[in-house]
Amino acid sequence: MWKPKNLLETLLPIYILHIIFCHGVIQYPAISKSKINYSIVFSIITTSVSFICFIFVCWNYFKASWISNDAFIIFTYTNFVAFSMYVNIVCGWFSNNKTLKINLRLIKADETLSNLGVPVDAQRALTLSVKAAVFWIIFSVFITSCRVKFYPDPIDLLSTIIIVLTFNHGYNVNVLIDLTFCLLINHMKIRFEKVNKALLDNLEIHSYGNDHNKGIFTSTIVRPSNFERNYIKILHKLRRIHLELGMLCREITKVYSIALVLTMAQLFVTITILSYKIYTKLSNPKVGPLHKVLTTIIILIWLTISSLQFICINHTCAKTITEWKRTGEIICKLETESEDEKLKGEIEKFSMQMLQNPLKFSPCGFFDLGYYFVRDFVGSVTAQVVILIQTYPIRNAAQ
Repeated sequence: MWKPKNLLETLLPIYILHIIFCHGVIQYPAISKSKINYSIVFSIITTSVSFICFIFVCWNYFKASWISNDAFIIFTYTNFVAFSMYVNIVCGWFSNNKTLKINLRLIKADETLSNLGVPVDAQRALTLSVKAAVFWIIFSVFITSCRVKFYPDPIDLLSTIIIVLTFNHGYNVNVLIDLTFCLLINHMKIRFEKVNKALLDNLEIHSYGNDHNKGIFTSTIVRPSNFERNYIKILHKLRRIHLELGMLCREITKVYSIALVLTMAQLFVTITILSYKIYTKLSNPKVGPLHKVLTTIIILIWLTISSLQFICINHTCAKTITEWKRTGEIICKLETESEDEKLKGEIEKFSMQMLQNPLKFSPCGFFDLGYYFVRDFVGSVTAQVVILIQTYPIRNAAQ
C-alpha cells in the first residue's frame, strides 16, 4: 500500500480536485520551475474557458424581470462569488513559489520531529484529506442538485442545469479553497500536538531524574536511547520547531488572506440576508402557512450551510491556537519542577519567544479568526438584521 512521505503527498486528493476543477497550480518539491510554468498556463487556459462560459450564460439567460424580485439578489450574489473565484485563482498564480517554500520548510520540520521520536502520522493525515475530498464532492453534488431543484425561474431542465453548473462553479471552487486552508492549519495543529508530546516526555524524564527513587516515570513515547541525557538540547530543538510552525501558520494565512477576507464578507452578507428573509417570511400575514414552512426550511438549509462553513474555518484556527498555547502551560510546569539553571534558562527563552511571537490568524490584518471573532460576527449580523427590520418593515418586504 502506498504511503505518503510528506505534507504534499498527504494533500494529494485535495490538489487533484484543484486541478480537475481548474484552480491552482501543480506544486511539488521535485518538479522543476518550467513544469510549474506549464501548470500556470494550464490554469490560465481553464480559467479563461470558465470565464467565457460564465459571460455566455449571463448574456443569454439574464432577464430584465429579475431586477424586481429575489432572482436579482441571487444573480448579484453569484457574480460576487465568481469574482471572488477569479481573484483567488490570480492570487494562487502569484503565491505558488511561496506555497512551495512553505511545503519544503514543513518537510524539514517533520524530519526533525521524527528524529526526536515523535513522527507525524502521514497515513492518518492522508486519510483525513481523502475524507475531506469525498465530503467536498458530496457537498458540491448536493448544493448543485438543490439549486437545480429550486431554480427560481421556470425553464427547461437542460438549460437550468447549464446555468446552475456555470454559476455554481465559483462557489464550489471557493469552498474547496477554504477547505484546503482548514486542512493546512489542521496539519499545523497536529505538529503542535507532537511538539507538546515531546515536551511532556521531557517533563516526565526530568521528574524521573528528580524522583527516580519513587519509580514514577512511565514513558508513552518512543524515544532515542540518549533522550534522557540530552533533554536540554532537545528542548532547544523543540523551541526552534515551535517557532518555525508559528511562522508557517502566518505564512499560510498570508497566502490565503484575500480568499479568507472575501469568504468572510460573502458569509456576512449571506447570513444577514437569509436571517432577515426568515423573519419576513414568518412575519408576513399575506403568506400562507404551508408556503411559510417550505420557504423557511429552504432558507434554513442555506443558512446552516453558510454557518457551518464559517464555524469550520474559525474552529480550526481556534483549536490550533489552543494547542499552541498549551505549549506555554507545559513549559511553565517544567520550569516549576526544575532545579537545573541551564534548563530554566532554556525555558525562559522559550517563554519569551512565545510572548514575542503570539499565534494569530489575521487575514490582511482585518480580523483575527477564532472564537472571539465568531462572537463579534454574530453580534454584527444581529445588529444588521435589526437595522434591516427597522428600515424595511414587513409591508415593504412583502411587496
